[in-house]
Amino acid sequence: MILSTISYQNKYDNEFLFLLLTNRFYGLCDAIEGKYGVYINPPMELPWLKRQYLHRNRFYHDIRHIMLTLELYDIIKSEIKNVEKRIAMQFALIYHDIIYMAERGDDFNIQSSIDAALYSLSDDKVSGFVKLVGEYIMATHHTKLMLNEDERMSLSKEAKYISDMDLYAFSLPYEQVYRNTVNVRKEFSHLTDDEFSTGQKKFLQNVLKLKSIYLTKFFGKFEVTARNNIESLIFSYE
Repeated sequence: MILSTISYQNKYDNEFLFLLLTNRFYGLCDAIEGKYGVYINPPMELPWLKRQYLHRNRFYHDIRHIMLTLELYDIIKSEIKNVEKRIAMQFALIYHDIIYMAERGDDFNIQSSIDAALYSLSDDKVSGFVKLVGEYIMATHHTKLMLNEDERMSLSKEAKYISDMDLYAFSLPYEQVYRNTVNVRKEFSHLTDDEFSTGQKKFLQNVLKLKSIYLTKFFGKFEVTARNNIESLIFSYE
């Protein structure tokens, strides 16, 4: 089973995908202002978001990846009844890779992305919302969570969905999964081929050690495909 999304269709370029994100971002800002009375200025935020996600050095962690996660959110959003959590999930997905420098590592990138997401949300009136956004972005810190299965399994339902959306790309057709890996390699241009292969193999092997790659029932249907793809990727590094 392959979900129908536009993010990985070649006829849609990055500029068009960013236009879709722009429309959603305006709606989210309106929702935040309506619910909390806190104004976020989209004309100030959007140029920065565009510079980050359409940067020439972004090959995988780019606008296409962000829009894929948002499209997946749209598919499962009926499972999330709480309006505040719905808004926070989308806000977190938009910002979860806003800072991405492969040479700095996941700890730096994840925390910096959280800080960037919360920069415009410093008002005390949104303290609960801020906590949710931080929690949801942290759910994409897979290298950390894979080391603590109990912590990973204790994530909130919403955070589990966020984790699954971020890892969904492993269950795409293998040709696309392989292309994604080639693009990730471009982002790690500071490493030698041997260094990159060793690091990727270790990461992928840790993914396969998990009891479940996907933490929700909805994404669980992609488990077998993802595992087969990951095994093929590991073999490609041999």
